[in-house]
Amino acid sequence: MREWTIFDEIKRMQKEMDRLFSDFFVNEDNLIENKPLIEGPKNKSIAPVSSTNNFFRTPVVQTKETDKEIFLDIEVPGANKDDVQLNFVNNGLEIKVEKKQEKKDKNKDKEVYTKQESSFYRYFSLPENVDYDKIQADYKNGVVSVKIPKKQSLKKKIQIK
Repeated sequence: MREWTIFDEIKRMQKEMDRLFSDFFVNEDNLIENKPLIEGPKNKSIAPVSSTNNFFRTPVVQTKETDKEIFLDIEVPGANKDDVQLNFVNNGLEIKVEKKQEKKDKNKDKEVYTKQESSFYRYFSLPENVDYDKIQADYKNGVVSVKIPKKQSLKKKIQIK
């Protein structure tokens, strides 16, 4: 029988982390209304999402919900207001950020061309009582703040005879 080493534990931890990350993206337990909590790769491997071989990253989000509203603060570092797309789709809110930057520097001896691209994507399933016509969004210092009002539920006390 072989003796246990620290490398056995490292290998076990690596397998566990691989399993956790592959389940994180698409897992039947994570489906809400047939939509993954985080859309992106459609299989258990991370696949490119565009022909330029970019990958969508998931932005960091702070959420708060009250009886009347849902608040989202979505961090999109390095992106400008024009790079951000916010859409109400299939009873949910999606945010897409695609930032492209190209720069040419010419010196006497050389010409340097740099191209930088980064992308963020996230989809949020929203409850049915959201008033999507009154959704408001604001951009400030790399953070998109979204205010999603809820419709007032009609409540009427019915007297029993």
